[in-house]
Amino acid sequence: MGIGPDEVYDMLGTINGFGVLIGSLIFTLVIERANHIKLIISVLLLNCFYHFAFYFKLSYTPLIYSRFISGFTTIFCFTYFPQWVDKFGILNWVNFMQTFV
Repeated sequence: MGIGPDEVYDMLGTINGFGVLIGSLIFTLVIERANHIKLIISVLLLNCFYHFAFYFKLSYTPLIYSRFISGFTTIFCFTYFPQWVDKFGILNWVNFMQTFV
C-alpha cells in the first residue's frame, strides 16, 4: 500500500508546526540579546522569501525546508511584532498598527 503523494504533502503542516515549536524555543533565547529592529526586518524578509519559495514547489525537499522556516519565522513575527508596536509605536497609531499586524 504505502504512502501516496497526497499523504506526503499533508505532512507539510506537521513540518510547519514543528518549525513553530523550535522557533518558540529559540525566540525565548534570542529576544533578550538581539537588536530588535534588525531581528524583525530579517525575520520578515526570511518569512516572505520562504513563502515565495513554497509557491515554486520544484521538489519535495525544498517544500520541507520552506514549511519549516516559515513556521520558525512566524513565531517571531506574531509574538514579537505586537510587543515592538506597544513599546516603540507612535502613541496615536498603536491601535492602527496592531490592526495591521
